[in-house]
Amino acid sequence: MAKNNKQDETENEETIVEEESLDETQKETTKDLVPPVEEGDVIEDVEVINTGKKDDGVVKYNNYIIFVNNCKKGDTVSFKVTKILPNFGIGENLKNSEEE
Repeated sequence: MAKNNKQDETENEETIVEEESLDETQKETTKDLVPPVEEGDVIEDVEVINTGKKDDGVVKYNNYIIFVNNCKKGDTVSFKVTKILPNFGIGENLKNSEEE
């Protein structure tokens, strides 16, 4: 029985080391990510690649995801970046702003 406990301890240690390595890798990836836009930037004529959970459009701009209101998959939109987060941004559809 002592062998099994020793083997279990070794396997647990290996799992912990693997998880720690993954966490460090994920931290490095997030830390190095610099959004290609700033708040207030106006981005023009970008295709909406998908529709998000809240019925907003999903735009990919220089490999950075931006959720844009009042548009759907297949639309071409121009928008103003209103919020920047590490993994995604939020934009306001300029077409709808001009109509109001």
